[in-house]
Amino acid sequence: MKYCQDITEMMERTAVERISFSDKIALRFHLFICKTCKRYYEDSKAMYILLSRRFKKIDQYSFTKLEKEALKKECNSI
Repeated sequence: MKYCQDITEMMERTAVERISFSDKIALRFHLFICKTCKRYYEDSKAMYILLSRRFKKIDQYSFTKLEKEALKKECNSI
């Protein structure tokens, strides 16, 4: 059985890519047992839907080189 951290990472991946059949089964089984992860999954799905409605063209955006460097600096300073 997978742990909650693995399951939450898998949930986030499902929003952007397809997961394997065995991962789908593991996810469904874990969500059936773990109510906390189930609540997180439902909240995460709702948030993704709301954000995708708000930012319909988000996939078309690309960062400039300066923006990428600023993000790297920000991440490294944490």
